[in-house]
Amino acid sequence: MNDIVEYVKIKKNEFSELELFKYLQNANIEPINKLAFLPCLTHWIMNFSDLNQYIFREEPTNDKLQKLINTYTYEDDNHWVWFLEDIKNLGFDSSQDFSQTVKFIWGEDTKKVRQISYKIAAYTFQATPIQKFAVIEAIEAAGNVFFCLSTQLIKDLSCITNKDYRYLGDFHLDQETRHIIGFHQTKQLIQEIQLTEDERQKALKLVEDVFQLFAEASDEVLAYLKKQSSNGTLPTDMHPSAFSIS
Repeated sequence: MNDIVEYVKIKKNEFSELELFKYLQNANIEPINKLAFLPCLTHWIMNFSDLNQYIFREEPTNDKLQKLINTYTYEDDNHWVWFLEDIKNLGFDSSQDFSQTVKFIWGEDTKKVRQISYKIAAYTFQATPIQKFAVIEAIEAAGNVFFCLSTQLIKDLSCITNKDYRYLGDFHLDQETRHIIGFHQTKQLIQEIQLTEDERQKALKLVEDVFQLFAEASDEVLAYLKKQSSNGTLPTDMHPSAFSIS
């Protein structure tokens, strides 16, 4: 199992070098404009609760690893609440019709983001705990890359708006680092589990596939940001209330 953890670290380092993350570190771009893609992630973030409840979780179980995965799913079940808070506090609640919002979430600009949920569900539905663990480790690692950057962005923005942003800020990152799946007893269990070569190869392939999903979605998000920038429809133009002092 240690091979899976080490491979996740390798893929995480590769993932962190994507162009989107370089864009998010560009000091010449306003923080609010860097975060203009957040509504694009709605489908993935809102669906993650369903993945936890109906795909990753398996109860009852006598499998030690599955029990740890179940605990993780309860810890990660309601983060979408913080996401919706941030959407509102960032000024992304627009006056457009509900039908237009639905068209955006299921539109051409977000098709790669939607595929994350569908494909991860396909990878892990009735999968072994080892396979689920590999997928969750990859998801958590990819998320950590993003949240480590978003916390700094949101700190810069908070200095302007005096508002709190729980999903993008330190609050969420702190919750992520406390997951049971990263605790000492989990590491001990990982060391104890011996994989067959077939199990190992399948788990490594899942890690690679999950990072590929997030890489494709990241490229899509960057393309969206560039299109919005060229159209002059970034949040500072659309939602000046995002900068109001509360």
